[in-house]
Amino acid sequence: MTSTLALSLACAPPHDPASGLPDPSGEVVLTDANNYDFRGDLDGPTVPLAEYADASLAWSGLVEDLQCHELDPVEDIDTAALMIFPLLSEEEVEVGLALDTLRQVDLGAYLEFQPGSSTTATLSDFTFFGTEADIWQDFDEGSGTWLVTLNTGVQVGAGSRMFVFLEPSPVSEDTHVEIAEGCGVLDSEADLEALRPAPVLEEGPWEVDWSAVTTNGSGVPFQANRVDEVSLARFDEEVSVLEQDFLDLEFLAAEHYRLEHPGGYSADLADLVDEQGRSFGGFGADGTWLLALRCGTCSNPAPLFLTALKVGGRPHE
Repeated sequence: MTSTLALSLACAPPHDPASGLPDPSGEVVLTDANNYDFRGDLDGPTVPLAEYADASLAWSGLVEDLQCHELDPVEDIDTAALMIFPLLSEEEVEVGLALDTLRQVDLGAYLEFQPGSSTTATLSDFTFFGTEADIWQDFDEGSGTWLVTLNTGVQVGAGSRMFVFLEPSPVSEDTHVEIAEGCGVLDSEADLEALRPAPVLEEGPWEVDWSAVTTNGSGVPFQANRVDEVSLARFDEEVSVLEQDFLDLEFLAAEHYRLEHPGGYSADLADLVDEQGRSFGGFGADGTWLLALRCGTCSNPAPLFLTALKVGGRPHE
């Protein structure tokens, strides 16, 4: 005989994510309606330099990065990258960096230099992965947009802490660049209040699925294959406060759990761990819970997807 419970479950309508209630099965289906809105505008310095000069760069005075975070110019800069965009203007490059929409076909040349304990470099120091390029011989007006980024880590295109445009000028006699004052280069705004919080069970299970997401926080197509970290954090502050301090969220979290994501469209929150290696055990503590899908290889450090969680039917703070 079929039990009443089994019959009830079989006849129950499919769960509606828009109901504001968690799915009894524990599945958390994320959609575009759950995602935050992020706007980030970049306005980096431009330095006119003499054409065909082996110009030098120095960053010993760079003590704050473009997110206004403290920076050690020796310990935190692992790689300097030089990129030439033959057909893009500076403004187009800045928009591409902010939206992470630059394509390999846009790039005419990519060179790098690992400074070690030094805080200086010349154009001749930049190599094509170890092969000397003497790129300064191509430094002339009309050759394109020249961009130098100072990065933490050695991952190509990621970890940028500051950047500067080098402008080949037939009238400039300058051959030196001082890179400093990163704070103010990035103007950003995040909207966390307009999103629809994703409902989750208080004690699990928590199988998060983002296969239905089509756009990222910046409004461009969402690329699921670029998600390499799932992050879950609890904050004592309300959402309105977190919006104001969005670039400092990592420093404000009362609890923070992460998972290096190997690929696919889903993750189990039970697999996330904190810095001490402790697994996430549930939403027992009150506060604002934010779930983020991140891309560590993207030029824009803002999460691809970020939402507030509505735990067990109770509203987020």
